[in-house]
Amino acid sequence: MSALASRTVTLRSWTKAQRAELASLVERAFRTWTSDWYVPASAPVTCDCEAAGLETLLARAFFLPLGRTGAAQAWVMTDGDGPDALMAALFEVHRRRQPTQSVLATELASQAWDEMLECLRTALGLGARTGMGYPVPADVRLWSGPVTLKLRAGALDVDLLLTGACVEPLVTASCAHAPRSAHAPLTPVFHAIADRPVRVKVDLSAFELDLGTVQDLRVGDVVPLPHRLSAPVIVSAAGKPLCNGFIGRQSGSKAVELARDTAVPSEISIPTSTERPTT
Repeated sequence: MSALASRTVTLRSWTKAQRAELASLVERAFRTWTSDWYVPASAPVTCDCEAAGLETLLARAFFLPLGRTGAAQAWVMTDGDGPDALMAALFEVHRRRQPTQSVLATELASQAWDEMLECLRTALGLGARTGMGYPVPADVRLWSGPVTLKLRAGALDVDLLLTGACVEPLVTASCAHAPRSAHAPLTPVFHAIADRPVRVKVDLSAFELDLGTVQDLRVGDVVPLPHRLSAPVIVSAAGKPLCNGFIGRQSGSKAVELARDTAVPSEISIPTSTERPTT
């Protein structure tokens, strides 16, 4: 039993409501930091949460450790140096400006960056990032529950990668206090599929033609059928017989009248050779 327990893998998947709750939690923390640093003061702050996978590791160049607590880990995904991008958002300057003009901006951007990381780390309940490296495929394996968070504030973009172990306590705690919603009664199966189209097949009496007759058939030839109008046909759907019917016409169109309380024959017999039609 202990050997089986050691091989057990936790499967995680988050609903749309759970991802929205996580995004709201992180957005509140990010909004607090942006108001403290006016980054930028008039721009709306948004946060989107999506499931992550192996393609997430392949799409970004750098992963800066954010924090960890046991198996719960998070990274900041960037395409370069994070503080430089933050400096551009704070002061609307390019990082290649003269050193004498950007020393103060660089120091402030570095301080703002560290405070932002601490703010997000606290919101996610993570500890220090000591000993963290790049994420590996095992951190984003299928059904392990990793997500990406895309934070936006004007020109500033901050993308996070969270492992499933990091997400789980946050969404579990929020769902534990959420009121249980009342579910609508289940719809009976018949009513649920009532408007689904079904192909109905009508089988007439079978007959045989010799090979010479088949070879002589041409477009426009008429092949008389041995089926009498008074004889029932078999009406079936999905390969199963439903009922008998009778050939007729209605409003100028060919039609089949369904018969009530009639036994459905297992097959329609093939007429004898003396009854075979000819062209």
